[in-house]
Amino acid sequence: MAKDVHYFKHDADAHTDLMVKAMLKKYGWLGYGWWWYIVEKLRGQDNYQLEYDVVYFESIAEDLRVEGEEVKAFIDSLVTFKLLKKVKGPEVTYFHSPRLSRDMAHYDDVRLQRQTAGQTSAARRHGKDKPAPVDTSNILDPKLAGMVKCYEENIRMAAPFEYEELKLLCDELPDGWFQDAVKEAVVNGVPKLSYIKATLKRWQAEGRNNKKPVPYERQEYTLD
Repeated sequence: MAKDVHYFKHDADAHTDLMVKAMLKKYGWLGYGWWWYIVEKLRGQDNYQLEYDVVYFESIAEDLRVEGEEVKAFIDSLVTFKLLKKVKGPEVTYFHSPRLSRDMAHYDDVRLQRQTAGQTSAARRHGKDKPAPVDTSNILDPKLAGMVKCYEENIRMAAPFEYEELKLLCDELPDGWFQDAVKEAVVNGVPKLSYIKATLKRWQAEGRNNKKPVPYERQEYTLD
């Protein structure tokens, strides 16, 4: 399996953005370096966001050789400049870069399209027909039907392998968790299945709504 290098788009003229100019005016080029370091840090996360918490402030501060309070103040300024956004979850507040989230949603979608095209090509080479679109009209399980409807209305039409993932999740998740995870993905500007699954995995680790978390350990689809 090919290594998933942490690629993300870096505009050559990013320093000309009005909000970036405001940040430069206050923090100078040192702040510009801090900002891109934080964006790189966010890129390395499964769902491109970090907890707005002193533990993460201190972790970033250690790399930047500054105090945690300086990092917190800097992140708050980036939120003011609209370069970062804070999102309050059911139990924890997170911060992310709206621009990075949008770019990575597109990047992940392209990867998914290439993966699907590769699977279709392999099937053809082996004399198999192209997989038919998923027929969801006769789903008998109302819980699964609700999950598929929510996914297709908010994300995209479910590919065959995505439908199989939803069936597995249906057996493992409490009612409503999937729909809430889809809502969080849409609100955060990252409408993709991998983000939804990362959210569910986070809820499994932290719990939510005072319910006992349900184990969730599924492998992400990646390109070979």
